[in-house]
Order: sequence, then structure tokens, then C-alpha cells
Amino acid sequence: MRSQIRKLMDTLIRPVVVNEFVNQLRPKGKADLLREFALPFPIRAMYAYFGFPHNEDLLGNLASWAIQVVAAPQTDPEVVKITIPQSMVAGQSMYETLMPIVQQYRARGEMRNDILGYMMTTEHEGEKFSDEDIANFIRMLLLAAGETTTRSFANMMVQLLEEPEVLEEVRQDRSLVPKAVMETMRRDPTAGAVARIAARDMEVGDMTIPKGTAVLCSIASANRDPEVYEDPDRLWLKRPMRPLLSFGFGPHMCMGMHMALTEMEVALEEILELPNLRFDPDYPKPEIRGLNMRGPDALHVLWDAD
Repeated sequence: MRSQIRKLMDTLIRPVVVNEFVNQLRPKGKADLLREFALPFPIRAMYAYFGFPHNEDLLGNLASWAIQVVAAPQTDPEVVKITIPQSMVAGQSMYETLMPIVQQYRARGEMRNDILGYMMTTEHEGEKFSDEDIANFIRMLLLAAGETTTRSFANMMVQLLEEPEVLEEVRQDRSLVPKAVMETMRRDPTAGAVARIAARDMEVGDMTIPKGTAVLCSIASANRDPEVYEDPDRLWLKRPMRPLLSFGFGPHMCMGMHMALTEMEVALEEILELPNLRFDPDYPKPEIRGLNMRGPDALHVLWDAD
């Protein structure tokens, strides 16, 4: 899937990022990169990937439902009484909206160079994907590569803007763009922790964890383990990379990982075209905060307008 998504980088993703966002921002010389870029571009890019009809109401509805599903886990039991039922209704609404789109696409018989066309013509273990399979898969991708990409991109830009010499290093050597994406996700991941159930009795350090125990695993801590990463707090683009936990691990690896990485690489390449990009001194410097869905509340920046 990663190779298929990368094929669409220049034909579908880059035109959206450049024409609908960066070119619109360029003459302004300032923006809240969170609200005006990081929030809308991943959703818009995904619709281009999928081959969906360009319909603002459709985009708005699916984006809203996706946020409701992602927001379901809460620590306050009273809030959970609201968010869990909302997420179930939202998830069903997404499926019921996506199914007719998938069915209509197949009925047209025109298999274009997008994700819907790819999934309808490819096989897995000798079987083709049904409309139900495709609708469910697309629903999961909408959840995985929407808000998480928004926050990951914003976190990346905060870290790079805090280290202007590193930002300039990427600007001068674009081969470092994928490294910048991975290193900033290592250093400050959007999901700081993941919950797991122990599949067997195990020992971790001096702790005994019985089979069936719910465990909260700190991704943020593991990504800065000094036994794994030299000088782990440093933003170092040329560090020898090890496997990250920022997208989860094992059978629960994030389904939207490849899409998110591709979107972030394209977005960073194009944002680097804004000259002398820097924090806007008229606003407080952004703070990355939270445990899961970490990110800044705003990202006000300036650049030298044309």
C-alpha cells in the first residue's frame, strides 16, 4: 500500500497541497498554520486519494464523524456516557455514507488511479475486496490519517521552528524531509501512550504482569530511551534510526501510517517554499501538550511574502 500511495504523491496529493493551500497562503505573509493548513489539508488530500466526488458537504460530514469517533475515549466516566454512544452513531453514519460511494464507483466500471480503483482491481490471497471490505477499510483510514496527521504535522513544525538551524538544514537538503518527519515523531509523538492487554504472563523490569492485565505503554518514553537512542532529547535529523513506536506496533500498527507519512512529507516540502518561515512574535510560542492527540492549540507563523 505504501508504494501505491507514493505513486499518487505528485499526481493527487501535491496539487491539493500546493494549489488549494500553499499558493493561497503565500501572499498573506502570515497564518495560523494549524487552522489554515494542518487541519484541512489531510482530509482534503485523502478525498483526492480515495477518488471521492468533490463535495463540500460530504467532506464536512465525514470529517465531523471521524472526530467524534476518535474523541470517544475519555477519562471522565460522565463524559464517556456521551462520547461512546456518539462515536458508535458516527461510525455507523460513516459506513452508511461510504457504501453508496463505493457501489457507485464500481457500477461506473471506470477504475481510475486512486485508492478505490486500486482496491477494486487488486487481490489479497486470491480474493478480491468486496464493497463492504472497501467501505470499512476507507472508514478506518479516515480515522487514522485525519486528525492524527494534523497534530503530527503541527508538532513537527513547532519542533523545527524552535530549532531554526535544523529547519534550514532541511530546507537546503530536501532528502532530509522523510528523516525530519520520523525524527520529530520520535521526539514528540502525537499519541504519547497506547493501551494493551497482556496476552501472557510476563516480566517487565522488576514488575510481574499477569495475562489479561490492561497496560498503558508510554510511547513517548520508549522513543527517548537512552539505551536505544543516543542523545534522545536532541532533534537530530541524521541520527541512526531504529524502529519507532509512534504508529503502534505488531498487529495493531496504525492502518493510516503510510498515508500519514506521505501527506506529511509533501506538506513539509511545500511549506519550506515559504521564505524565512518563523514564529509570529505577536503571539505566544506554541506549546505541544496533552497525552494522546498531543499538539499545540495554534501555530502562528510569519514568512516573507512575495
